[in-house]
Amino acid sequence: WTVNNEMARVLNEEYKCKNKAIIINNATEMLPVKDVDKANKEINKLYNLKSNEKLLLFVGRINRQKNLFFIVDALGILKNEKINFKIIFVGSGPDEHMLKNYIKESGVEKNVIMAGKIMDRELLAKIYSRADLFVFPSLYDTNSLVQIEAASQHTPTAFIKSVTASTTTNNVNSIVTNNNVVEYADAIIDLLNDKKRIETLSNNAYRDLYKHWDDLVKEIYDRYINLIENNK
Repeated sequence: WTVNNEMARVLNEEYKCKNKAIIINNATEMLPVKDVDKANKEINKLYNLKSNEKLLLFVGRINRQKNLFFIVDALGILKNEKINFKIIFVGSGPDEHMLKNYIKESGVEKNVIMAGKIMDRELLAKIYSRADLFVFPSLYDTNSLVQIEAASQHTPTAFIKSVTASTTTNNVNSIVTNNNVVEYADAIIDLLNDKKRIETLSNNAYRDLYKHWDDLVKEIYDRYINLIENNK
């Protein structure tokens, strides 16, 4: 079993696995925020955001492997194009100090909020809900839980072409670009300037990508039963 078709290809072609893999995507226990307007006001107050500011979001380990410096380079382009935005980085990790220095050197410090590690899942759901776009240009992950958490709150993700992006469809329920910071930033700018398109991608991300563990467990249970019956 593996998490998506691209990982199945890796198993077959690179690891030389002879059996065909069964695809079971990841899921989340996170539930959609019930009162979105109330949640947005709470997050605006907590992080001193203006209601008309576009909000980008990253959630995860603060580690170079997540391609975080690529995100900062894209932020510089957004700032030069005078996009009214903020970004929240949620998480902690070994490269936090290095990231903060790079943010300062890149001149986007006023656009960045370093929120640290957040263990309160309800608060995290509200932050996802307030975000217009989740940014996740990782080449390291296979089927990250955070992109599913974002989808649970009607928040689409901007990827670069990767294994973890392979469960999504570009311009339907996500943005997927080449591994090029200018192309990535331009795609974000185009989306943020198109309110109707944001709404469409947001709804489609929820429809296509959000899966709850309770539903997935039923499918996995049935597979176990079949395996037991067929291998007695």
